Amino acid sequence: MTFILIIIPLCAQAENKKIQFDIDYTTELQYNFENKCNWVNLLSLELDINVRKNGSLNLQTISTFKTSKERIINDLQVFSNIEAANMWVNLFLAGYTHTFDSITLFGGIRNVNRDYFTSEYTTIFTNSSCGFYPTASANFPLPNYPFSAMCLHSEFHFPNKIKLKNSIYNGTGRQILQSSLFFSINPSRDGVLDVFELSYAPKSKYYRFYSVGGILGIGNGSHIRDSFSGQKYKNVNYALWGNVEKCVFRKNKREVGILLQGSFAPENQNNCINYIGAGAILTGFVSPKKRDYLCFFINRAAYHGIAEIATEFTWQYAITSSITIQPTFDYILTGKEQHVVALLRMYIEI
Repeated sequence: MTFILIIIPLCAQAENKKIQFDIDYTTELQYNFENKCNWVNLLSLELDINVRKNGSLNLQTISTFKTSKERIINDLQVFSNIEAANMWVNLFLAGYTHTFDSITLFGGIRNVNRDYFTSEYTTIFTNSSCGFYPTASANFPLPNYPFSAMCLHSEFHFPNKIKLKNSIYNGTGRQILQSSLFFSINPSRDGVLDVFELSYAPKSKYYRFYSVGGILGIGNGSHIRDSFSGQKYKNVNYALWGNVEKCVFRKNKREVGILLQGSFAPENQNNCINYIGAGAILTGFVSPKKRDYLCFFINRAAYHGIAEIATEFTWQYAITSSITIQPTFDYILTGKEQHVVALLRMYIEI
């Protein structure tokens, strides 16, 4: 049976409401050095309304547009984390958040990218795997960008900067304009996906962030179809990962940081088996006011019968508090096939 969750804001007339509205626009030019180009765009609109002391209504929509329907290279991990099929609008977030001291709860439509791998270093890079590991995105029908699904999300804040996050999703992510099942909760048809993460960010003059997490798929929501054998699995499936971010040098406004990532999934029922990544982040070496990041990242994702190595050189510079530019150069080796891509990205926040 399919259940439809309808959120009725009974407290809409509460006093002292605070409204926050944000507009984020990301535009990107892509070139593959073989005379193939693409122009990719992402527009995000977000509205938060405080309807009581510890509660808020949350709404976020995204719209995507690109000039070329075909991707300019055939990499497996997707070199651009904003590229998606043209879509007028999709709900990224729509629900109610309530905070009880050190506990935060949310119910409604949600996207997994909002809560996981959105740390200081991972959000700098443009490769999709740095933002969400292929052992999860390639193996599960996740509500992963640009898809969303019904969700119960919780966060527990413990002493000493320890945080536990858990998200229980309807097992299949969808787009609102392409499916009448977008608001449904149906474990028998879609299964259930549980995403969790334990993180630690100690107080220190040096930035440090450590996290471990995973995803558990139960029922039909755990199935994937092996692109090589065509076999379809329906049993319980999982993937685990770890992430380390650490500043190792700091002087004046210059910093050097390192990023280490790793993940694996059972070989007998997943397309992507394991993933490792490492990066270096240099802050303030080009700009004296710590307004830039000069970064290098390399990863390797192992799939059945093929592996892909992706390297990324990127420089992110804040022109103003609202406008940031980011040129990027990627070299990607998919099996024996080589790809070279250049990006020029701009972020505008209002």
